Amino acid sequence: MHRAAVILALLALAALAGGMAFFGAVLAPAVFRTLEQPTSGRFIRAIFPQYYRFSFIAAVLAAIGLIPIAPWCAVVLALVVLATLWLWLWLRPRLNRLRDAEEDRSFSRGHRLSVLVNQIELLAAVAVLVRLAFLV
Repeated sequence: MHRAAVILALLALAALAGGMAFFGAVLAPAVFRTLEQPTSGRFIRAIFPQYYRFSFIAAVLAAIGLIPIAPWCAVVLALVVLATLWLWLWLRPRLNRLRDAEEDRSFSRGHRLSVLVNQIELLAAVAVLVRLAFLV
């Protein structure tokens, strides 16, 4: 059972890092290059709930599975879980309201914060993957 939990954790962690990297490096830029505003914005807005749900589930599974073999890595992923919840349930709805109200300056500030937090989460996931590579 212990081995199965570790395998699940590693798969979830790889999915988390890969999904975040794909979204930021491939999907979002392609959407904004291909679709015109406001269609691109509506499309990305529609994807965010699934993106955050996927990230949340992957980070939770990875954190739980890593508790027995790498508790500090599990703590890092628990912080990723909390940050993802904050982005998903608080910041993203706030950014949507700011965009709808055409408060561009506040939206831009909040968007930069969102991007920064996502980048930190991705770096944390990659750092945990690298750390685990030295444990195996």
